[in-house]
Amino acid sequence: MSRRIIEVEIVGDASKLKRALGDADSSSSKFGGTMSKLAKVGAPVAAGLGVAVAAGARFVKAAEESNRVSRQTDAVIRSTGGTANVTAKQVDQLSNAISKKGSVDDEVVKSGANMLLTFTNVRNEVGKGNDIFNRATHTLADMSAATGVAMPKAAVQLGKALNDPIKGISALSRVGVQFTDQQREQIKTMVKAGDTAGAQKIILRELGKEFGGSAAAGKSSSKDFAIAIGNLEEKIGKALLPVVNKVVPKITAFVEGMTDGTGSGGKFARIVKGIAELVGDNLVPAFTRAAKVVNATLIPPLRNIIGVLNDVYRAASAVVNIIGKIPGAKALGRLTGLIDRKAAGGYSHGGLTLVGEEGPELVSLPGGAYVHTARQTGAMAASSGGSVVQHFHGPVGSQRAARVMGETLAYRLAHGSA
Repeated sequence: MSRRIIEVEIVGDASKLKRALGDADSSSSKFGGTMSKLAKVGAPVAAGLGVAVAAGARFVKAAEESNRVSRQTDAVIRSTGGTANVTAKQVDQLSNAISKKGSVDDEVVKSGANMLLTFTNVRNEVGKGNDIFNRATHTLADMSAATGVAMPKAAVQLGKALNDPIKGISALSRVGVQFTDQQREQIKTMVKAGDTAGAQKIILRELGKEFGGSAAAGKSSSKDFAIAIGNLEEKIGKALLPVVNKVVPKITAFVEGMTDGTGSGGKFARIVKGIAELVGDNLVPAFTRAAKVVNATLIPPLRNIIGVLNDVYRAASAVVNIIGKIPGAKALGRLTGLIDRKAAGGYSHGGLTLVGEEGPELVSLPGGAYVHTARQTGAMAASSGGSVVQHFHGPVGSQRAARVMGETLAYRLAHGSA
């Protein structure tokens, strides 16, 4: 049986378009890969810098807090004329000793000691047991640990009691410290005799009975470790402080200059403003115009190309349908639309009518009608033999054009190349 060959030629060169799209895709892939690698490298670096900056800030803050408390010690000693008979260095050593004994941060102890220094009758004197300030600071740590009251606040209670023992014992009684009548009388007698230190010793002994050893009882390895880390942070922070103290004022001045338009900060702000205005006045309009040009010149042809490709696809689908169905009158009838088809039933319009497409079909024929056999029908579809070549040139722009292409091919199949 002879075959029919259909050749459709679409005029146009798409190689440059394919090459351009391929190059663009390749460049995009390379750029994406580069950015991905940068992101992989940059993320850990940024995270590391963030951790370093946060740690540095914490170290500096710890150092600043330590320095603040030390400055407060110096200030109190100066303001009270040094009546406590201690130096800032001695206060620092005393605080460190208590810190190690009871797992309490030395800055916390020193803050309480600074508060005790404001009570001028609480002082160290020559003689055994007359170091009232030192003893009071130890008692303060025990009292704070036992009652849960912060050291500065507990220091106020204790300082008042020691600064004026007669009134002080009444204040201590209100917070749970009890003195016997004999102790009260002794305190009054000693104060009247000018032996304030003796009265203070009675109070400290009683507080020692009630709270003694409370600070040491709270000592633990975990607290000691936390204190050690804190002290290390202070040392590192103090090493960083000189640099920070030089840089921060300059940064502050720069930022303030950006706000009020002065100095290098103001100059930088003006440069940034100029760049912003340049972008806003020139680049943005340029990009806007470019976008309009692209929309006006590039987008419509692309849309037309897409439309043509869609039409070509529809035409090619019709051709594939033809090839898939030949030989046979059934395929011929479906392709051209010239032969009436009645697989769904209905009245004939006259002329050739294809029946039996989907199985036996009963047909009402007028007298004298002629029925072609299946063999004859197949021969009619393949009668001309040879090959059919059809060239199509020019734009393809609608479904109607695709249908015309299909009908033309069908006609050529049915009637040969004539």
